[in-house]
Amino acid sequence: RFGTRCDVHIEAARLGTSSFTLAYTLRGDGDRVLTTGQTVHCCVERATFASRALPERLSAALKPYQAATSP
Repeated sequence: RFGTRCDVHIEAARLGTSSFTLAYTLRGDGDRVLTTGQTVHCCVERATFASRALPERLSAALKPYQAATSP
């Protein structure tokens, strides 16, 4: 509910060649899971919206947060 205090855990659930998935877990009192979710982010060329490779700098920045079960 709006106003509920929680801790948010975010990890890189998947790092692909042109996209990555972030997974979210919101925990309340007593480490109780309130909800989970995920978002998929894709890299594209601005002019054409064609898929492009993840920049190495972005991939390297996300790797320390990669989920243990990620391929």
